Amino acid sequence: MKKKELKQTSLFTRLKKQKVSFSLYGVLYKLYNDEPVKEEILEKIPKLYYDQKITEEAIKVLISIDDLFAPKKKLKIEELLGPNFAENIERYNQMFPKEKIDDRFMRNSQRNLEVNFRWFFENNSFTWEQIFNATDLMLKEFRMKNYKYMRNSLYFIKKQDAGRMILSDLATYCERHSNSGDYVPETFFKTKVI
Repeated sequence: MKKKELKQTSLFTRLKKQKVSFSLYGVLYKLYNDEPVKEEILEKIPKLYYDQKITEEAIKVLISIDDLFAPKKKLKIEELLGPNFAENIERYNQMFPKEKIDDRFMRNSQRNLEVNFRWFFENNSFTWEQIFNATDLMLKEFRMKNYKYMRNSLYFIKKQDAGRMILSDLATYCERHSNSGDYVPETFFKTKVI
């Protein structure tokens, strides 16, 4: 069974980086909040953190650790998806076939795509160019199979399966694209013979 990473791991990592033991952190916390601390404990605190009173350096350490517990600010859509996100979403959607395939529309509404792209950018660090190249790669593969079993533009970004697991074929294709080096989209030509 894979162990789940505990949230307090970041606390211990930050303490180690600051070269502060967990017990020293507890004492500094008490001092910062004007709680009583035994004299023999105060004598053991390095002068860097305590010199008749809590030092500025100790306060910096406490604030640095306190930042770990602050709720994450939800980014505005422009900050997360970039200033031209509406045009990029439209460009992405237009890449998919216009017609119905297997009684399903392949394109989706701008608003639905925006919600899924918000999730995608919060959980991945790919660029719009990587997204376009990965989408082109996927479409090329499915074009050869007449788009059979292809996900539509919404579910390609994010799909929740029956086990409540969230899957992203787009992230998978972005990884494939980035691991395969420079990708050059292929152009397909059809010749109609009469």
